[in-house]
Amino acid sequence: MPLPVALSFLPASASVHLATGTRGPEPRTVSFELKPEHDESLATSDGRSLNDVQWSLSLNEGENYNEHMKQDQAIGVLGYLAGTVTSYEATADACHASVAIPPEMFSQIWLLTCSGRLPDHISLGVTSIEFGDDSDGKDKVWDVKSNRSVYILEVRFRFPVAGGSIATATR
Repeated sequence: MPLPVALSFLPASASVHLATGTRGPEPRTVSFELKPEHDESLATSDGRSLNDVQWSLSLNEGENYNEHMKQDQAIGVLGYLAGTVTSYEATADACHASVAIPPEMFSQIWLLTCSGRLPDHISLGVTSIEFGDDSDGKDKVWDVKSNRSVYILEVRFRFPVAGGSIATATR
């Protein structure tokens, strides 16, 4: 499998989801609304920017997303949803990622999110997205006509643990 291309995001908001029904509790999930990092540029192969579309990420507690993805060594999927216009409504383009997170890591993210602490950086390592023409690797191109969904091979989170540096902290 080729090396993943990293897409970098800032979380705009987060929510946690709990549900139960007659069949018992459903798996917990954590969702983030995302914004591409300010120096990241993601466009379709025909030149449309994807930086301003709605981006979201759902974290699902579990070792595997599904058996098919496990065989392909993927932990999730990133999908492009084209906007639609009907006589009743219009929807905008959107990109949604969904990944399976091992229970121990999921629990850490769950606790941090429930305590009001958001990561200050999230990155997704994906397949089938190419680097653009820039020299620093910040421009990415996604051929959404050929690949409406791409595999996610890795996800990374960075949570700040303290504000400021030790040298500037007051005692």
